[in-house]
Amino acid sequence: MLKENRFSTNIIFITVLLGMTVTIVYWKVGHYPFVNFDDDLYITDNLVVHKGLTWSGIGWAFKSLNPYWHPLTWLSHMADVEFFGQNAGFHHLVNVLIHALTTMTLFLVLNRATRAMWKSAFVAALFAVHPLHVESVAWVSERKDLLCGLFWVITIYAYTVYVIERGGRRWYIYVLIFFTMGILSKPMIVTLPFVLMLLDYWPLGRVVPDAGEGWGNPGGTGRNAPFTRLFGEKIPLLFIMLCTCGITYISQFTAGVVNDYPPGIRVSNAIMAWVGYIAKLLWPASLAVFYPHPWLDRVVIPVWKLGSSIFLLAGITLSVILWVRRRPYLAVGWFWYLGTLVPVIGLSQVGNQAMADRYTYIPSIGIFIMIAWGVPDLIRGFRFHRYILGSLCIACLSVLIVLTTFQIAYWRSAVSLFTRAVEVIPNNWRIQVNLGMALHDEGRVDEAISQFQTMLRIAPPYDEALFYKGLARNGLGMAYERKGEYEKAIAQYLETLRIIPHFAVANNNLGETLRRHGKHKEAIHYFEQAVKHNPEFAVAHQNLAKSLASLGVTDRARFHLKEARRLDPRIYDEDGTVGKNLEERRHTDSP
Repeated sequence: MLKENRFSTNIIFITVLLGMTVTIVYWKVGHYPFVNFDDDLYITDNLVVHKGLTWSGIGWAFKSLNPYWHPLTWLSHMADVEFFGQNAGFHHLVNVLIHALTTMTLFLVLNRATRAMWKSAFVAALFAVHPLHVESVAWVSERKDLLCGLFWVITIYAYTVYVIERGGRRWYIYVLIFFTMGILSKPMIVTLPFVLMLLDYWPLGRVVPDAGEGWGNPGGTGRNAPFTRLFGEKIPLLFIMLCTCGITYISQFTAGVVNDYPPGIRVSNAIMAWVGYIAKLLWPASLAVFYPHPWLDRVVIPVWKLGSSIFLLAGITLSVILWVRRRPYLAVGWFWYLGTLVPVIGLSQVGNQAMADRYTYIPSIGIFIMIAWGVPDLIRGFRFHRYILGSLCIACLSVLIVLTTFQIAYWRSAVSLFTRAVEVIPNNWRIQVNLGMALHDEGRVDEAISQFQTMLRIAPPYDEALFYKGLARNGLGMAYERKGEYEKAIAQYLETLRIIPHFAVANNNLGETLRRHGKHKEAIHYFEQAVKHNPEFAVAHQNLAKSLASLGVTDRARFHLKEARRLDPRIYDEDGTVGKNLEERRHTDSP
């Protein structure tokens, strides 16, 4: 019976259909470019990734803590560059492939554990086409989400085989291997041991078998297992988890991405985010790539809104606990959702976002389980309930596919993506910097200037906004320079450096403007500041070499030219300026 269920025609058909659905819905991202929002950090401007798969790159991937420790994710980007170069379309399609594999595996996992084929298929279909997952799939930088999700479901599959078929030591080793690979992709998987304990209760039935009519679990073991044994099985996973938490904690502080917001503000925002994600899962409207944290503008969450959120969360939690014996899937789905969000809910605030669509990639499965098993139980007594249920499923998935198609379209360019974020979130000054840069990159200079000026006008006078004001000033300098208004450009660069003295890019930009006007001595100072604050800034080394060579400082020019070539051979003396000046100087100095 097990083999018949596992390899039935229906299961094969559903698995293939899910994969095809993901491919068709997301196929257009294969024509989309990279965006200037982390894609530069991970791919386009990352000199190590640019080299593809190399032994030095592999070593760097395991040593790098900036911005996070996720070596397998780095290796996947290097592999993309190795095979596809900088062709963004293929990088996107790899994301689509991983999402399709995760969707199909999720269906197989749930079907294997519950023997509820259509309910499992509905969960996987929701996972496949929900608009909230567009960010994880259509954003190349979120490869870590997808890899983590894939190894998440594969680990659960291995664990299910270990439990149901008594797979023994071999399958348990697979659990450890896949869990470790997930850890190497994204630390968010650390909550998986907790979820495995939930699955022991339902659907695997290792804790309380035959608990009531809602149990209905042909896939369970039908045997009680002592808690000590269940917990003992998770100890190796917990050890790996603790080590990962330590590395993640160190990497986040090393990268400087942890914000010291007041504890009360963090807890309040976390509660609002837990409720906010549910709202977006049930009604996926007004999605944006960035939701600013209220503390950025010193906005205090109203007491009534916070109190209502606490009441809702407490009410749902109490309800699922009271129904745990008759409807165990409700408790499992709910605590899956709550627990897997803990690492990214903002109790330790990383970044400036209040919440993020991509954080729901794994937690959403818990809510989908509650819906897929709960709605059929709710309408079971209705006449023609099967037809009603089928119609609801078709209508729900059809609406989600349409919404997802619209959401994907916003990722067709950086301008459309950030324009949408500014439309959805009023006074989204943080993302207006990115929109201004995207407009500048497209040559829409006047529009870029307007965005930068708007950002400077609406940004609050708090420390959290200073850095972004500096970025906006630097963007204004670039825009004015592109228009030929050099005095305005220099003024903006100087204002940028007043705000962020250590900003290497602004130092380099100011130096370039001065050098183009023959002011090499002044330019050298700013180039030196750029390489001081960022010794791996290849363009700054190159520019410094050009100015030094123009003034006849040949030894230092050769040194910085060598550094530029070592760091990034692609930009080495592209116009021959340095070599020409050095050669002329050599002949002048010859006896």
